[in-house]
Amino acid sequence: MTDTDLNTLFKQAVDEYGQKYLDAEKALIAADATGKEFLQTQLADSKQTDFARFIAQTLIDAMDGTMKPYTDAMSAIGESIKRTRRTPLGTPKPDTVAGKLGAYSPKLSDLVVLHLIKELNWPMWLQTAAIIYLGYYADGSVLTAFDKLKEDIEKGLHGPKTATLEDASGTYFNQLEEAMEMVRITIKSDTPTS
Repeated sequence: MTDTDLNTLFKQAVDEYGQKYLDAEKALIAADATGKEFLQTQLADSKQTDFARFIAQTLIDAMDGTMKPYTDAMSAIGESIKRTRRTPLGTPKPDTVAGKLGAYSPKLSDLVVLHLIKELNWPMWLQTAAIIYLGYYADGSVLTAFDKLKEDIEKGLHGPKTATLEDASGTYFNQLEEAMEMVRITIKSDTPTS
């Protein structure tokens, strides 16, 4: 794969959402050593935005082994969805899903928050589960991603698009922002000072 191809894919990973993002992520990870070297260059490039460098580091980590536990965890959550649809509850409980993510690996926080941002179709219970998981396992690396998520929420990229759900959506996203702020406070209090 040429540098031009990798540049195009990386730009797509930074700028796009949904399937376009997922396609770019998959292609960059599949580029193996060439892709990893390219991502390391992007990570070291001070001209890149903080969020672009976050994506580069997250994809490098995915190449180094975090992608398999993430996809395994998401498959298990998919099975939970099938089971709970047949129950009065209808959807999995966010705290149960967060526990499932943690059981697969406590080191998935960067991938979880990246996919929370990039996959705009996550239902609210899964978004809540992601924030709960991040509250237990995230470190300072997610703070740049939280800034991007907040920016995207303010742009209206996340949440229900229908006017009838507008008020409920506003309340939900206020709660999501409060939860992100609590995670931010937890991370800062757990970070040793020199």
